[in-house]
Amino acid sequence: MDEKWTERDIPDQKGRVAVVTGANTGLGFEAARALAENGASVVLAVRDVEKGKRAAARIAGDTVVQELDLTSLESIRAAAAELHGPHSKIDVLINNAGVGTLLEEDWTMHISYTTEPAHPNHATAIYWRADLI
Repeated sequence: MDEKWTERDIPDQKGRVAVVTGANTGLGFEAARALAENGASVVLAVRDVEKGKRAAARIAGDTVVQELDLTSLESIRAAAAELHGPHSKIDVLINNAGVGTLLEEDWTMHISYTTEPAHPNHATAIYWRADLI
């Protein structure tokens, strides 16, 4: 197979709900944009709601911004409860959130911030809304 897959190969996503963590920048933003532009209703799950709103404004399609800080179990619980209200299901879940900026003096903090809460808390967020997936 010589042809490479591109976002032009994304099938119609109408009627599907996608949740993308870390969707305000980078790969998360690009995934959210591509899904929305192909018809999905996309939830941009982000720590900073204002940055999420600015990202959503740059996306053509159906988007909503949901506050979700994976370092906070309280935030995870709140986001899980809020997702349940308007959505009877989640068709696509992209666990993309991570730490983007790293200074050398913050290396120890970065390791604990990235490995301790992010992976277990993605799992926790999924567990609390497993009924939607």
